[in-house]
Amino acid sequence: MNCSQIKSGKWYGYCRDKTDENRSKATPWLFCLPIKMNLRKHYQPLQPILEPGSPMTYQEYVPSEGLQPLIHCFWTLKSESDSSSTAHYRIVSDGCIDLFIDCNDFQPILIAGTANTSQEALFPGKTQYFGIRFYPGCLQYFFNMPIREITNNMIPFQDVWNSRLHSIEEKLFEAGSTAYRIQLAEEFLLEQLANREKAPDERFLGVLQQILKKNGTLQIEKDLHPGVSPRQLRRYFDYYIGFNPKTFSRIIRFQKTLKAMMSQPKEQWGKLCYDFGYYDQAHYIHEFKELSGLSPSSVAFSMKFNPKENAYNNH
Repeated sequence: MNCSQIKSGKWYGYCRDKTDENRSKATPWLFCLPIKMNLRKHYQPLQPILEPGSPMTYQEYVPSEGLQPLIHCFWTLKSESDSSSTAHYRIVSDGCIDLFIDCNDFQPILIAGTANTSQEALFPGKTQYFGIRFYPGCLQYFFNMPIREITNNMIPFQDVWNSRLHSIEEKLFEAGSTAYRIQLAEEFLLEQLANREKAPDERFLGVLQQILKKNGTLQIEKDLHPGVSPRQLRRYFDYYIGFNPKTFSRIIRFQKTLKAMMSQPKEQWGKLCYDFGYYDQAHYIHEFKELSGLSPSSVAFSMKFNPKENAYNNH
C-alpha cells in the first residue's frame, strides 16, 4: 500500500469484502472511526516542557491530519548531560500510552502504560528518545492487546505483543533527524491502521467520549448509560485503558484542571477546585500531589506546560 494516499486527512487502506464472494482482490476503502468522534477535540494532555538552559529538552510534534484523532503527538526527549551527571524529568498522569525508542542505544521499542501516579525518569549522561503518544483507548486501533498488564509499568513492547518490531526499530534508530523519524513512524502506523479488522468496542468509545467531554466530573454510576453492565464496563476499561472508569476520570479531571490553571490568573486557581468537582481544597491538593507529585501551586510554579495545541512545533 502507498501510504502517501492516506496523509490528506482521510484514512485509506486495502481490505477484502468478505461478504462478496465474487471479489477476488483487495480494493480501496475509506477507513472511518466506528463512531463519529475525534478525541483531539475533547482532550489535550499536558506534560512538562523544560526551561531554557536545562540539560534536557522535551518537544512535541503534531501528527499529520489523518492520525490526529488517535495520536496526540510525536515527542523527543534529549539530555546533553555529561556522563558523570544525571538529568531528571517528571511525568504527570495523563491516561495515555507511549511507545518510544532510545536513539543512542539500539534496543527494542519500549511501551509505557497508563499511570495513576506521577513518575520521575532519570537519564544518566547524554540520551535521546523518540516517542509516540496515543490518546486513551486508541492503541487498540493499531495493536489488539490488553493494557491492564502494563499499567504503571514500562517494558519492552515485544513482551506484550509477543514479537519484536525489528524493521521499524532499525529504521527509527538509523534515521538521521526527527522529521525523518516522524515520517517513518507515520507510515508504520498507517499500515497498522489499515490492516486492523476490528476497532475498539463502540460502547467503550461512547463512555470514553462522555468522560472527556465532561472533564472527568461525571458520577460514574449515576451519569453514565453505556448499555452494558457495570461489571462489563470495568472489563472494557481494564482492557483498553488499564484502570476502571472512576480512576480514569480522576486522571482526566486532573489534566483538565491543570490546563485551566495554565490559562487563568493565579487569583482564580482556588475557584478551580469547585469548578471541577473536588470535594474541598484538601481533596484538590491530595489528588494533585498523587497525579503530579506536587501541590497545585508548586506545579504551576515549578513546571512549564504548553496550554494550547498551536504551541507545539509542527514538523
